[in-house]
Amino acid sequence: MVAKTFVYERQVEYWTSRQIEEFFLNAGFDIVVYPVEQGIERYLPADHIFGVDDALIKLFGIQYKALYHNSVNYWKLDQRQHCRLVHFPWIYYGLSDLQSVSDGRNGLHYLRILSSAFPYVNKLDVGSLDPYYRWGAFYQHLQSCQTGRLVQNISDLQEAISPLQERDLDRTTIEVTDIFVANFNTKQLVHLSPQLKQVDTNE
Repeated sequence: MVAKTFVYERQVEYWTSRQIEEFFLNAGFDIVVYPVEQGIERYLPADHIFGVDDALIKLFGIQYKALYHNSVNYWKLDQRQHCRLVHFPWIYYGLSDLQSVSDGRNGLHYLRILSSAFPYVNKLDVGSLDPYYRWGAFYQHLQSCQTGRLVQNISDLQEAISPLQERDLDRTTIEVTDIFVANFNTKQLVHLSPQLKQVDTNE
């Protein structure tokens, strides 16, 4: 029997990404969204994020994985992608528990957030996960600097993101990775989304 996902991974990505944005909006953040593309460091909106000295600015990414089912439920990992992710400790696996499209609008509540800092395995069984976060706890840990990466200026942010722009990068590393930069002092958020087409940076 061939294993299949309960819900398509792109659906998981879309629903969960939108709900993370909605969470930040409900928390009073002003949000701008840009595509994840080559050369993103050229048009990162620095003024939107870096406007206050000594602000708490956190960078984090979510690499989405849909739930597969066969004899057991599990999430499938890609070896090349995983080997890349270990170099970006601020990018976390977003393991979705969604089993029905009817639950899509509550996708964020079905998300398990797991550090990628573990030896590669081809699948993660539902019953054998290392400690993981649900969204509320992950958000609180962002604020207390226990998750994500602290960035202090635009150069620091570019340094963190620029390796994702390497030409030899396995594109699967970023094709379903949502990247967020949040300034908790000014309530500003930049969302770098793989769902968007490249924007015209000359405008």
